[in-house]
Amino acid sequence: MKVIVKELQPDIFWVYTPSYYNCTYILKKGTDVVLIDAGMRSDASDIKGALERIGIPVKRITAVILTHWHNDHSAGTAVLKELSGCKTFCHIDEADYFQKKPGSRLRRLADFIPERGILVLFKGLIGDVVPRRVTIDHLVSDGDVILQDLEVIKTPGHTNGHIAIYDRSTAFLFAGDALAVIHQRLRLMAGPVTPDKENARASIMKLLSGRMISSICPGHREPLVTNVEAEIARFRNEILHLKRWPLLG
Repeated sequence: MKVIVKELQPDIFWVYTPSYYNCTYILKKGTDVVLIDAGMRSDASDIKGALERIGIPVKRITAVILTHWHNDHSAGTAVLKELSGCKTFCHIDEADYFQKKPGSRLRRLADFIPERGILVLFKGLIGDVVPRRVTIDHLVSDGDVILQDLEVIKTPGHTNGHIAIYDRSTAFLFAGDALAVIHQRLRLMAGPVTPDKENARASIMKLLSGRMISSICPGHREPLVTNVEAEIARFRNEILHLKRWPLLG
């Protein structure tokens, strides 16, 4: 699986898997190495390869923060935790999806689904749990500040316990699947993957109000790194006047 790794600024790295436009982020914060999400491969080969390319041993990972439970963002969590002993974080409303055991016969079919493209998402959705069970060490809530300067922002809509992370030290916003960025323009996530559109709309306004943002790093496509302030103003206006959620975002 082809993986692209780019440094967004010193000590912040973007890991991109083109087969599903998927994004994971690696933050070096002093002696800590923090992951925002854990890639889309259950063997963590995508994230292990990215870490090797930037010269960080897997065992140095100290924390994995999970924006939500969907397998395209959490698949590698169990292996990364086994290899590094890192602490895992997610919202309290997402914890059961990580920690409960798969039970249905249908769920066993997920083992035969390739972890490529949109298929990786179905591996978890079939059984309503991640394919590899993982213990969550820290359950977070809206407004919590973790790992010194990372603010938790609850952003339901895509999932009930979805969170975004705002890095107060860099003003980077890690938005997960609350929104998307395509060709340096903010976009809505597609309608079919946004079951609670009313809450999703409120979450976007919450994210983009009242804080300075230097870059927006979504769970899919690409980070917004240019003309950020003006683009936020344009998108906020679009959301305020939104009458119908577009099918493809």
